[in-house]
Amino acid sequence: MLLVMLYFQDSIEFKENQEVRKKRGYSPNEEYINDNIFILEVNMINKTILKASIQDSAEILKIQKLAYVSEAELEGNYEIEPLLQTVADVEDDFLESHILKLVWDGKIIGSVRAREINGTCHITKLMVHPDFQGKGFGKELMAAIENVFKGSRFELFTGSNSLKNINFYKNLGYAGYKKEKLPREDTVFLFMEKKEA
Repeated sequence: MLLVMLYFQDSIEFKENQEVRKKRGYSPNEEYINDNIFILEVNMINKTILKASIQDSAEILKIQKLAYVSEAELEGNYEIEPLLQTVADVEDDFLESHILKLVWDGKIIGSVRAREINGTCHITKLMVHPDFQGKGFGKELMAAIENVFKGSRFELFTGSNSLKNINFYKNLGYAGYKKEKLPREDTVFLFMEKKEA
């Protein structure tokens, strides 16, 4: 626990700093002293992105099934591949893919997989636990996996109805170049690419 005394002009400035701290992974509880002084008890959250190991397969699969429910609802189909995968399937992915995990306070809350084929890095299974979505963690995972395969052309796909996902990837520099079904299900996917400068 870290005890920090901060001096501010007014409570508005304090609130702004409190929001910044929340975004950075802190959980502050303020103790009011007077109009210009606040004491914060700041819980430092340990967050890191690491290469996952095959022993993480079961935990990653749990997050995957939670994260992809929204895609299944959007498509009106709960037989999509991310929800049908088993622990053995995830373990098999470790044989071919580089898999990262996002660890928050000792627990895995996100993951992404990728593998390179003929100069193209194919990114799949980007996921963040629903309780932690909307905080920029997906963007951090994408940056981390792109860094692993720096210099490659990047390719991924998402449901063509998933406007939120499509806009997310567009903001990261990806552009759609074809729509196509995969043999495993009826979903029409938008394939997106980013060419490394």
